[in-house]
Amino acid sequence: MDPIETNTISQVAKDFDVFVEHCNNKINQPGHAFYRNIKSNNRFAEIKKVVAKQILEDAYFVKTYEESSHNQYQKKYLDYGYGKHNTKMLRKEVADNPVIADFTKNYLMLKHARVKINSQPPGHFFPSHIDFLAGWSKHYPDLAKKYRYPQFKRYLLFLEPKANGHFYSINNQYIDYEEGDIIEQYYYAWHATGNGDTINKTLIAFEGIKND
Repeated sequence: MDPIETNTISQVAKDFDVFVEHCNNKINQPGHAFYRNIKSNNRFAEIKKVVAKQILEDAYFVKTYEESSHNQYQKKYLDYGYGKHNTKMLRKEVADNPVIADFTKNYLMLKHARVKINSQPPGHFFPSHIDFLAGWSKHYPDLAKKYRYPQFKRYLLFLEPKANGHFYSINNQYIDYEEGDIIEQYYYAWHATGNGDTINKTLIAFEGIKND
């Protein structure tokens, strides 16, 4: 059987090449599904109020070659010109906020969650990549030794209408989202995001375990 399907998340992380091959084999498969739109739901207004109060912090897709735990892939991005000057993302973890925690647990039915506001400034891009859950695993190291990738779920909640120049792609498919859309992004999906407009592109990423 495929080791990604049978090994734990922490076991897979020891050999990133195996995960890359697994994802490459699924590049032509659907990498996402539209979950639902919640724009008319009172929860959506509450979530937007929470986001508006947050002070976001700088984060970057590409830092330096030495800082990467899978640096052969990070070096590839650096070689093509990606760096701190064009891969900025404003972020804030909000899993502990009561409104967000209630939505995560009782609406999305996720447990052991990380929840991040991602606000991408104009002129910045995250090139096509896959996530091997390094951040989640550092946050829940014992659970990473227990759960497998198919048990992991990621949902994206888009907080405003898609402006001209806002870009999100998953497994070679351009995502034509609307304000309030929730998308389930599959764990194996290659994805990229960019902002060629003049206003920030903001979403919330919910990550956690759904299937024991």
